[in-house]
Amino acid sequence: MIKYLYINNYKSFVNFKVEFDKVALLLGKNGSGKSNLFEVVSKLCRFINGDDATTVDKIFSYNSLTRWMKSNIQMFEFCIEEDENEYMYSLEVIYSNTTYKCSINSEKITRNGSVLMTVADGIVTINDDMSLKSMGFLTGKEYSSIRFAPDDEQHKFIRDFKSFIRRIIICTPDPKGMLSLVGDDSDKLEPDFSNIGSVCADLLQTLPETFVELNSVMKEINPSYVMARIVPGAYHKSLCIEYLYKDVKCVFDFNDLSDGEKAIFSLYLLIFAYLKNGFTLLMDEPDNYISLREIQAICMTIEEKVQDNGQCILISHNGDVINYFTDQAGIWIERNTSGESRIIDNPYYRDKEEVIMPYSEMISRGIGEMDEA
Repeated sequence: MIKYLYINNYKSFVNFKVEFDKVALLLGKNGSGKSNLFEVVSKLCRFINGDDATTVDKIFSYNSLTRWMKSNIQMFEFCIEEDENEYMYSLEVIYSNTTYKCSINSEKITRNGSVLMTVADGIVTINDDMSLKSMGFLTGKEYSSIRFAPDDEQHKFIRDFKSFIRRIIICTPDPKGMLSLVGDDSDKLEPDFSNIGSVCADLLQTLPETFVELNSVMKEINPSYVMARIVPGAYHKSLCIEYLYKDVKCVFDFNDLSDGEKAIFSLYLLIFAYLKNGFTLLMDEPDNYISLREIQAICMTIEEKVQDNGQCILISHNGDVINYFTDQAGIWIERNTSGESRIIDNPYYRDKEEVIMPYSEMISRGIGEMDEA
Protein backbone atom coordinates (compact mmCIF):
# COMPACT_ATOMS: atom_id res chain seq x y z
CA MET A 1 0.00 0.00 0.00
CA ILE A 2 1.02 3.60 -0.50
CA LYS A 3 1.97 4.82 2.99
CA TYR A 4 2.61 8.46 2.15
CA LEU A 5 3.20 10.84 -0.74
CA TYR A 6 5.41 13.95 -0.63
CA ILE A 7 5.29 16.69 -3.28
CA ASN A 8 7.13 20.00 -3.57
CA ASN A 9 6.81 22.70 -6.24
CA TYR A 10 4.06 21.00 -8.25
CA LYS A 11 0.99 23.14 -8.92
CA SER A 12 -0.51 24.00 -5.50
CA PHE A 13 1.68 21.51 -3.60
CA VAL A 14 4.54 23.09 -1.66
CA ASN A 15 6.35 20.92 0.89
CA PHE A 16 3.18 18.84 0.98
CA LYS A 17 2.88 15.42 2.60
CA VAL A 18 -0.17 13.19 2.90
CA GLU A 19 -0.38 9.84 4.68
CA PHE A 20 -2.77 7.05 3.70
CA ASP A 21 -4.31 4.04 5.41
CA LYS A 22 -5.86 1.00 3.74
CA VAL A 23 -8.96 3.09 3.00
CA ALA A 24 -8.79 6.84 2.46
CA LEU A 25 -11.39 9.36 1.32
CA LEU A 26 -10.03 12.67 0.03
CA LEU A 27 -12.30 15.56 0.97
CA GLY A 28 -12.20 19.25 0.20
CA LYS A 29 -13.63 22.00 -1.93
CA ASN A 30 -13.28 22.12 -5.70
CA GLY A 31 -9.76 23.22 -6.60
CA SER A 32 -8.23 22.09 -3.30
CA GLY A 33 -5.90 19.61 -5.03
CA LYS A 34 -7.60 16.22 -4.66
CA SER A 35 -7.44 15.20 -8.32
CA ASN A 36 -3.92 16.62 -8.65
CA LEU A 37 -2.77 14.09 -6.04
CA PHE A 38 -4.02 11.31 -8.29
CA GLU A 39 -2.33 13.01 -11.22
CA VAL A 40 1.05 12.94 -9.47
CA VAL A 41 0.74 9.23 -8.62
CA SER A 42 -0.25 8.52 -12.22
CA LYS A 43 2.76 10.42 -13.59
CA LEU A 44 5.19 8.70 -11.23
CA CYS A 45 3.81 5.27 -12.18
CA ARG A 46 4.07 6.07 -15.88
CA PHE A 47 7.65 7.24 -15.41
CA ILE A 48 8.74 4.19 -13.40
CA ASN A 49 6.98 1.74 -15.74
CA GLY A 50 8.12 3.67 -18.80
CA ASP A 51 9.21 2.22 -22.10
CA ASP A 52 11.55 3.70 -24.70
CA ALA A 53 9.01 6.39 -25.56
CA THR A 54 8.37 7.53 -21.97
CA THR A 55 10.84 10.32 -21.30
CA VAL A 56 10.55 12.55 -18.26
CA ASP A 57 9.80 15.67 -20.35
CA LYS A 58 6.77 13.92 -21.87
CA ILE A 59 5.32 13.35 -18.40
CA PHE A 60 6.21 16.50 -16.47
CA SER A 61 5.81 19.99 -17.89
CA TYR A 62 7.18 23.43 -17.03
CA ASN A 63 3.63 24.71 -16.52
CA SER A 64 3.24 22.38 -13.55
CA LEU A 65 5.79 24.32 -11.48
CA THR A 66 4.20 26.23 -8.60
CA ARG A 67 3.69 29.73 -9.99
CA TRP A 68 4.88 31.64 -6.94
CA MET A 69 7.96 29.47 -6.29
CA LYS A 70 11.33 30.62 -7.68
CA SER A 71 12.90 27.16 -7.73
CA ASN A 72 13.04 25.18 -10.99
CA ILE A 73 13.28 21.82 -9.18
CA GLN A 74 10.30 19.62 -8.40
CA MET A 75 10.53 16.93 -5.73
CA PHE A 76 8.43 13.79 -5.42
CA GLU A 77 8.64 11.00 -2.89
CA PHE A 78 6.39 8.16 -2.03
CA CYS A 79 6.66 5.41 0.51
CA ILE A 80 5.28 1.95 -0.14
CA GLU A 81 4.63 -0.66 2.53
CA GLU A 82 4.66 -4.21 1.19
CA ASP A 83 4.83 -7.39 3.28
CA GLU A 84 6.07 -5.39 6.29
CA ASN A 85 8.88 -3.87 4.20
CA GLU A 86 9.13 -0.16 3.45
CA TYR A 87 10.19 1.03 0.00
CA MET A 88 11.02 4.68 -0.51
CA TYR A 89 11.12 6.16 -3.99
CA SER A 90 12.26 9.74 -4.63
CA LEU A 91 12.60 11.76 -7.81
CA GLU A 92 13.89 15.27 -8.47
CA VAL A 93 13.05 16.90 -11.79
CA ILE A 94 14.89 20.04 -12.92
CA TYR A 95 13.66 22.46 -15.60
CA SER A 96 15.71 24.56 -18.00
CA ASN A 97 14.91 28.26 -17.85
CA THR A 98 15.69 28.60 -21.56
CA THR A 99 14.16 25.52 -23.22
CA TYR A 100 11.55 24.93 -20.45
CA LYS A 101 12.17 21.20 -20.78
CA CYS A 102 12.94 19.00 -17.79
CA SER A 103 15.46 16.30 -16.97
CA ILE A 104 16.22 14.03 -14.03
CA ASN A 105 18.20 15.71 -11.29
CA SER A 106 18.21 12.67 -8.99
CA GLU A 107 16.38 9.37 -8.47
CA LYS A 108 16.59 6.91 -5.59
CA ILE A 109 15.02 3.72 -4.21
CA THR A 110 15.59 2.37 -0.72
CA ARG A 111 14.20 -0.67 1.09
CA ASN A 112 14.07 -0.47 4.87
CA GLY A 113 16.71 2.25 4.67
CA SER A 114 19.14 0.29 2.44
CA VAL A 115 19.86 1.89 -0.94
CA LEU A 116 18.81 -0.25 -3.92
CA MET A 117 19.43 2.33 -6.63
CA THR A 118 20.56 5.93 -6.82
CA VAL A 119 21.05 8.37 -9.69
CA ALA A 120 22.99 11.62 -9.36
CA ASP A 121 24.90 13.74 -11.89
CA GLY A 122 24.08 11.29 -14.66
CA ILE A 123 25.61 8.29 -12.84
CA VAL A 124 23.40 5.38 -11.78
CA THR A 125 24.44 2.96 -9.04
CA ILE A 126 22.46 -0.25 -8.59
CA ASN A 127 23.08 -2.46 -5.55
CA ASP A 128 22.17 -6.11 -5.17
CA ASP A 129 19.80 -7.25 -2.43
CA MET A 130 22.62 -7.97 0.03
CA SER A 131 24.30 -4.60 -0.66
CA LEU A 132 27.49 -6.57 -1.35
CA LYS A 133 27.89 -5.78 -5.03
CA SER A 134 27.04 -2.68 -6.99
CA MET A 135 27.11 -1.70 -10.62
CA GLY A 136 27.66 1.87 -11.73
CA PHE A 137 27.57 3.50 -15.13
CA LEU A 138 26.71 6.70 -16.96
CA THR A 139 23.12 7.22 -17.91
CA GLY A 140 21.02 9.85 -19.62
CA LYS A 141 18.70 12.20 -17.78
CA GLU A 142 15.52 11.32 -19.66
CA TYR A 143 14.44 7.87 -18.45
CA SER A 144 13.97 6.21 -15.08
CA SER A 145 17.09 4.15 -14.34
CA ILE A 146 14.96 1.42 -12.76
CA ARG A 147 14.80 -0.07 -16.25
CA PHE A 148 18.53 -0.88 -16.02
CA ALA A 149 18.19 -3.09 -12.91
CA PRO A 150 18.93 -6.76 -13.79
CA ASP A 151 15.90 -9.02 -13.63
CA ASP A 152 17.54 -11.74 -11.55
CA GLU A 153 17.47 -13.19 -8.03
CA GLN A 154 20.24 -10.85 -6.84
CA HIS A 155 18.02 -7.82 -7.54
CA LYS A 156 14.67 -9.22 -6.42
CA PHE A 157 13.87 -6.20 -4.22
CA ILE A 158 13.82 -3.79 -7.16
CA ARG A 159 11.76 -6.31 -9.11
CA ASP A 160 9.27 -6.48 -6.23
CA PHE A 161 9.09 -2.68 -6.17
CA LYS A 162 8.32 -2.54 -9.89
CA SER A 163 5.71 -5.26 -9.43
CA PHE A 164 3.92 -3.18 -6.82
CA ILE A 165 3.94 -0.09 -9.05
CA ARG A 166 2.21 -2.15 -11.74
CA ARG A 167 -0.49 -2.99 -9.19
CA ILE A 168 -1.52 0.65 -8.77
CA ILE A 169 -4.65 1.54 -10.73
CA ILE A 170 -5.79 5.14 -11.13
CA CYS A 171 -9.22 5.37 -12.70
CA THR A 172 -12.32 7.43 -13.35
CA PRO A 173 -14.88 4.96 -14.73
CA ASP A 174 -16.93 6.50 -17.55
CA PRO A 175 -19.90 4.31 -18.58
CA LYS A 176 -20.46 6.34 -21.74
CA GLY A 177 -17.02 5.37 -23.05
CA MET A 178 -17.02 1.70 -22.06
CA LEU A 179 -16.84 -0.68 -25.02
CA SER A 180 -17.87 -4.32 -25.20
CA LEU A 181 -15.38 -5.00 -28.00
CA VAL A 182 -12.72 -7.60 -27.18
CA GLY A 183 -9.48 -6.39 -28.75
CA ASP A 184 -5.81 -7.05 -28.23
CA ASP A 185 -5.35 -4.61 -25.30
CA SER A 186 -6.54 -7.06 -22.65
CA ASP A 187 -3.77 -6.79 -20.04
CA LYS A 188 -4.09 -3.22 -18.80
CA LEU A 189 -7.29 -1.55 -17.70
CA GLU A 190 -7.67 1.93 -19.19
CA PRO A 191 -8.39 4.72 -16.66
CA ASP A 192 -11.87 5.32 -18.09
CA PHE A 193 -12.64 1.58 -18.51
CA SER A 194 -12.99 2.07 -22.26
CA ASN A 195 -11.49 -1.41 -22.85
CA ILE A 196 -13.66 -3.23 -20.32
CA GLY A 197 -14.60 -5.87 -22.90
CA SER A 198 -10.97 -6.82 -23.46
CA VAL A 199 -10.20 -6.80 -19.73
CA CYS A 200 -13.14 -9.07 -18.92
CA ALA A 201 -12.11 -11.51 -21.65
CA ASP A 202 -8.65 -11.71 -20.11
CA LEU A 203 -9.95 -12.04 -16.53
CA LEU A 204 -12.39 -14.80 -17.50
CA GLN A 205 -9.31 -16.79 -18.56
CA THR A 206 -6.88 -15.81 -15.78
CA LEU A 207 -9.15 -15.10 -12.77
CA PRO A 208 -12.46 -16.90 -13.40
CA GLU A 209 -13.25 -16.83 -9.66
CA THR A 210 -13.67 -13.06 -10.01
CA PHE A 211 -16.87 -13.60 -11.96
CA VAL A 212 -18.29 -16.06 -9.43
CA GLU A 213 -18.42 -13.20 -6.89
CA LEU A 214 -19.30 -10.57 -9.47
CA ASN A 215 -22.19 -12.55 -10.90
CA SER A 216 -23.48 -13.32 -7.39
CA VAL A 217 -23.53 -9.64 -6.38
CA MET A 218 -25.09 -8.51 -9.66
CA LYS A 219 -27.83 -11.11 -9.23
CA GLU A 220 -28.59 -9.75 -5.75
CA ILE A 221 -28.98 -6.30 -7.28
CA ASN A 222 -31.08 -7.55 -10.20
CA PRO A 223 -32.60 -11.05 -9.78
CA SER A 224 -32.99 -11.29 -13.57
CA TYR A 225 -29.18 -11.11 -14.02
CA VAL A 226 -27.57 -14.46 -14.92
CA MET A 227 -23.94 -13.96 -15.90
CA ALA A 228 -21.34 -12.06 -17.88
CA ARG A 229 -19.74 -13.85 -20.79
CA ILE A 230 -17.81 -13.30 -23.98
CA VAL A 231 -19.83 -13.92 -27.14
CA PRO A 232 -18.20 -14.42 -30.56
CA GLY A 233 -19.58 -12.40 -33.45
CA ALA A 234 -19.11 -12.19 -37.19
CA TYR A 235 -16.10 -9.89 -36.91
CA HIS A 236 -15.09 -9.79 -33.25
CA LYS A 237 -15.93 -11.01 -29.77
CA SER A 238 -17.92 -8.89 -27.33
CA LEU A 239 -18.65 -8.70 -23.62
CA CYS A 240 -22.31 -9.55 -23.10
CA ILE A 241 -24.62 -9.85 -20.11
CA GLU A 242 -27.20 -12.61 -19.91
CA TYR A 243 -30.56 -11.98 -18.22
CA LEU A 244 -33.51 -14.26 -17.60
CA TYR A 245 -36.88 -12.68 -18.35
CA LYS A 246 -40.06 -14.80 -18.13
CA ASP A 247 -37.94 -17.98 -18.34
CA VAL A 248 -36.34 -16.74 -21.55
CA LYS A 249 -32.58 -16.17 -21.68
CA CYS A 250 -31.86 -12.76 -23.17
CA VAL A 251 -28.30 -11.77 -24.08
CA PHE A 252 -27.47 -8.06 -24.21
CA ASP A 253 -24.31 -6.52 -25.59
CA PHE A 254 -22.59 -4.58 -22.78
CA ASN A 255 -22.86 -1.45 -24.95
CA ASP A 256 -26.64 -1.68 -24.71
CA LEU A 257 -26.82 -1.56 -20.91
CA SER A 258 -27.77 1.60 -19.06
CA ASP A 259 -25.03 3.85 -17.70
CA GLY A 260 -25.99 2.80 -14.17
CA GLU A 261 -25.71 -0.91 -14.99
CA LYS A 262 -22.30 -0.39 -16.59
CA ALA A 263 -21.09 1.70 -13.65
CA ILE A 264 -22.04 -0.77 -10.94
CA PHE A 265 -20.71 -3.74 -12.95
CA SER A 266 -17.35 -2.01 -13.49
CA LEU A 267 -17.06 -0.96 -9.85
CA TYR A 268 -17.60 -4.48 -8.53
CA LEU A 269 -15.21 -5.76 -11.20
CA LEU A 270 -12.56 -3.43 -9.74
CA ILE A 271 -13.25 -4.65 -6.23
CA PHE A 272 -13.26 -8.40 -6.93
CA ALA A 273 -10.55 -8.57 -9.62
CA TYR A 274 -8.11 -6.00 -8.27
CA LEU A 275 -8.77 -4.70 -4.75
CA LYS A 276 -9.27 -8.21 -3.35
CA ASN A 277 -5.99 -9.32 -4.96
CA GLY A 278 -3.78 -6.73 -3.31
CA PHE A 279 -3.97 -3.86 -5.80
CA THR A 280 -4.00 -0.21 -4.76
CA LEU A 281 -6.96 1.57 -6.32
CA LEU A 282 -7.19 5.34 -6.70
CA MET A 283 -10.74 6.02 -7.82
CA ASP A 284 -11.99 9.48 -8.77
CA GLU A 285 -15.79 9.80 -8.53
CA PRO A 286 -16.44 6.06 -9.09
CA ASP A 287 -19.95 6.38 -7.67
CA ASN A 288 -21.33 8.57 -10.45
CA TYR A 289 -24.38 6.89 -12.00
CA ILE A 290 -24.74 4.54 -8.99
CA SER A 291 -28.18 4.55 -7.34
CA LEU A 292 -28.31 5.59 -3.70
CA ARG A 293 -29.62 2.22 -2.53
CA GLU A 294 -26.41 0.52 -3.76
CA ILE A 295 -23.88 2.93 -2.25
CA GLN A 296 -23.73 1.50 1.27
CA ALA A 297 -23.32 -2.08 -0.02
CA ILE A 298 -20.40 -0.94 -2.19
CA CYS A 299 -18.78 0.88 0.75
CA MET A 300 -19.11 -2.21 2.93
CA THR A 301 -17.61 -4.41 0.22
CA ILE A 302 -14.64 -2.06 -0.18
CA GLU A 303 -14.11 -2.08 3.57
CA GLU A 304 -14.19 -5.88 3.61
CA LYS A 305 -11.91 -6.51 0.62
CA VAL A 306 -9.08 -4.17 1.68
CA GLN A 307 -8.46 -6.61 4.49
CA ASP A 308 -7.04 -8.95 1.83
CA ASN A 309 -3.99 -6.65 1.46
CA GLY A 310 -5.51 -4.15 -0.95
CA GLN A 311 -5.85 -0.38 -0.63
CA CYS A 312 -8.56 2.00 -1.81
CA ILE A 313 -8.13 5.78 -2.04
CA LEU A 314 -11.29 7.60 -3.09
CA ILE A 315 -12.43 10.99 -4.24
CA SER A 316 -16.18 11.34 -3.93
CA HIS A 317 -18.82 14.02 -3.55
CA ASN A 318 -21.54 11.44 -2.92
CA GLY A 319 -23.22 12.18 0.40
CA ASP A 320 -23.60 8.54 1.42
CA VAL A 321 -19.93 7.76 0.68
CA ILE A 322 -18.89 10.83 2.68
CA ASN A 323 -21.06 9.84 5.63
CA TYR A 324 -19.80 6.24 5.58
CA PHE A 325 -16.03 6.84 5.40
CA THR A 326 -15.32 10.30 6.82
CA ASP A 327 -14.92 9.45 10.50
CA GLN A 328 -12.53 6.55 9.93
CA ALA A 329 -10.82 7.46 6.65
CA GLY A 330 -11.41 11.11 5.79
CA ILE A 331 -8.42 13.23 4.69
CA TRP A 332 -9.29 16.92 4.44
CA ILE A 333 -7.42 19.07 1.92
CA GLU A 334 -7.70 22.85 1.90
CA ARG A 335 -6.30 25.55 -0.37
CA ASN A 336 -5.18 28.36 1.93
CA THR A 337 -5.11 32.08 1.09
CA SER A 338 -1.49 31.84 -0.17
CA GLY A 339 -2.63 29.28 -2.75
CA GLU A 340 -1.02 26.21 -1.20
CA SER A 341 -2.82 22.92 -0.63
CA ARG A 342 -2.49 21.54 2.86
CA ILE A 343 -3.90 18.80 5.09
CA ILE A 344 -6.17 20.14 7.82
CA ASP A 345 -8.04 18.68 10.76
CA ASN A 346 -11.64 17.76 10.15
CA PRO A 347 -13.33 21.20 9.90
CA TYR A 348 -16.68 19.61 10.70
CA TYR A 349 -15.49 17.68 13.74
CA ARG A 350 -18.39 16.49 15.80
CA ASP A 351 -18.65 14.86 19.18
CA LYS A 352 -19.98 11.38 18.49
CA GLU A 353 -21.97 11.62 21.71
CA GLU A 354 -23.84 14.58 20.23
CA VAL A 355 -24.34 13.98 16.51
CA ILE A 356 -25.85 17.10 14.98
CA MET A 357 -26.46 15.87 11.42
CA PRO A 358 -24.68 13.81 8.74
CA TYR A 359 -21.40 15.13 7.34
CA SER A 360 -22.91 15.57 3.88
CA GLU A 361 -25.58 17.84 5.32
CA MET A 362 -23.07 19.90 7.33
CA ILE A 363 -20.85 20.29 4.25
CA SER A 364 -23.72 21.42 2.03
CA ARG A 365 -24.78 23.98 4.66
CA GLY A 366 -21.23 25.04 5.58
CA ILE A 367 -21.89 24.30 9.25
CA GLY A 368 -18.75 24.16 11.40
CA GLU A 369 -16.30 25.24 8.68
CA MET A 370 -13.00 26.61 9.84
CA ASP A 371 -12.02 30.07 8.70
CA GLU A 372 -9.52 30.28 5.85
CA ALA A 373 -5.94 30.50 7.13
